[in-house]
Amino acid sequence: MTTTVYMIFDFSDSRLADRARITGLMQALADDGFRFLKKAIVCDDMPGERYVPSEPALLDRAWSNAVRAAPRYNGQYWMEYESVDGAALSFGFDPRRLRRLMLAVPRERMRPGQDSAHRAALAHSLRVIGATLEPAYGFGLFSYDVHDLPAIGAAPAGVWDYNWFGPALLAQYGTGMLAGLPAHASAAVGAGWLVEMSASVYADWPAAAPRYRQAAAALGLAEVFHDG
Repeated sequence: MTTTVYMIFDFSDSRLADRARITGLMQALADDGFRFLKKAIVCDDMPGERYVPSEPALLDRAWSNAVRAAPRYNGQYWMEYESVDGAALSFGFDPRRLRRLMLAVPRERMRPGQDSAHRAALAHSLRVIGATLEPAYGFGLFSYDVHDLPAIGAAPAGVWDYNWFGPALLAQYGTGMLAGLPAHASAAVGAGWLVEMSASVYADWPAAAPRYRQAAAALGLAEVFHDG
């Protein structure tokens, strides 16, 4: 059975209700070579057997189909997509909770020996989401098996494998502080900042754990969160 881990993005407003923002995210991902999968059953109005053609009108229709499919996803809207080398991801949100977006990736495909394509696709997706939707805060990899889900809008409590700091948090911590963290990668993305703590989340963990703790201490945070 496939287990899912998540990158979670919180917002300061209900911008996820703005359809143009969601279809804009889809177009940005499609422009970078990602392919959206057709929704089974509800996607009988879409050409092609498996993938949605990367045309604005058809991507918009694909989002309509995701909304139509919500009863099959516990009332949530989800879009599945793949990189050109087959890395599978999906993003979604609950229309009743419009301040949180979740980006899902199969845990098994992030494990050592299998993680290259999915790690690259995840990191690229984080940058696209950060640049197009401008979340207030993002954190992961979150696992329902290991972690308690923070409340929507909660302040950072610790360092995760991936950390997104929106404009307010970027101003709070400062670019110098974030750029100086002992991370695998740390860089400005749009109006925010993305910190990736590990080159390979699961393979690097034993050696990287002290760096996570150093980063947490530098940011004045009490915890380190990891799926393990």
